[in-house]
Amino acid sequence: MSKLSLELRWFFRGLVPGEVQTWFSRKLPADRPQKAKVRQDLYFIVRDREDLGLKLSRGRLELKCRQESQPFSLSEPRMSGVQETWIKQEWRYAKEFADNLEVAFGKPKLQGWRVEVQKNRSMRKYQVDATGKVSDLPIDQPAERLFKVELTSLIKHDRPWWTLGIEISGEPPNLHEIFAIAVKNLLDGHPELDLNTDRSYGYPHWLMHSG
Repeated sequence: MSKLSLELRWFFRGLVPGEVQTWFSRKLPADRPQKAKVRQDLYFIVRDREDLGLKLSRGRLELKCRQESQPFSLSEPRMSGVQETWIKQEWRYAKEFADNLEVAFGKPKLQGWRVEVQKNRSMRKYQVDATGKVSDLPIDQPAERLFKVELTSLIKHDRPWWTLGIEISGEPPNLHEIFAIAVKNLLDGHPELDLNTDRSYGYPHWLMHSG
C-alpha cells in the first residue's frame, strides 16, 4: 500500500546545537519525543535521480518516488525551503534474515552505488484538523492528517550531520494549504536556524552531493 506525504527538510553539518535540542525536547508541545534507537540505513543510489529513494531499514525495503517539488516560504517565522510530495511503498522481510541481508548488500566493492548512514532520530507526532490547527496525537490513535516533526543526528562517511524534517500525510483536498498553516503554527518561536532553500532537499540529493 502506497502512502502520500508532503515534506520539508533541511540539512546541516556538524552536531545538533544545544539550543535546537532544547527547543525540540522542551518547547514543542506534546509529551516527550518518541525516541528511536540508533540505526543503520543502507541507501541504494540511482545516479542523477533525486526523485527516487531506495533503502534497507528496520526490516523493510523502502522505495520513495517524488511526485513534485515546489518552493515553500513563510515570512513569520522566517523560513524558506523546497516542499516535496513523495509516494512511499515498502516491503517487509523476516527479521531473522535482516542481518544477513544487510551484510550481503553492504559488502564493499559490489556493483552499484550505495551509502550507509547512521541515524539517531527523535520525533514529535501530531494530528492536524482541516483548518491547520495542530494538537496532540493520542497514543495508538490514527489521525486523518498525521503531522510529524523530526530531529535526526546523522553519520555519513564518519562525518556528523543533522537534519530537521517536517511531514504531513493524509488525503487531499487542500493538504498543501493545511501543511503551510500547520508549519507556521508549530514552528513559530523556533531557534535562530538558517532555514533556507539552499539547505532544503531530500535524502537522495544529500546522499549524492554532500561530502
